[in-house]
Amino acid sequence: MIKTPVEIITEDIIVGMDIFKEGDQYVAISPELNVSSFGDSPKEAKASLIKAISLFLEECERMGTLNKVIEEAGFNYIVTTKTK
Repeated sequence: MIKTPVEIITEDIIVGMDIFKEGDQYVAISPELNVSSFGDSPKEAKASLIKAISLFLEECERMGTLNKVIEEAGFNYIVTTKTK
């Protein structure tokens, strides 16, 4: 499994990503969020999945379910502060 950062709205989360070949296409899936997408190459599948995750989470935010989805997927918020 590949772990990749995905910028979501104004926050970053790190999700797992599995990429496998199915027929002529490559499929990328994030098991934590149960979101998948595909492409003609692993690189395209990864880019497509990142976009799909972003759209999924933006819609969750619009519907007011983002915090619930994030928590059910097992993510925790980590507050960081910038140092000078």
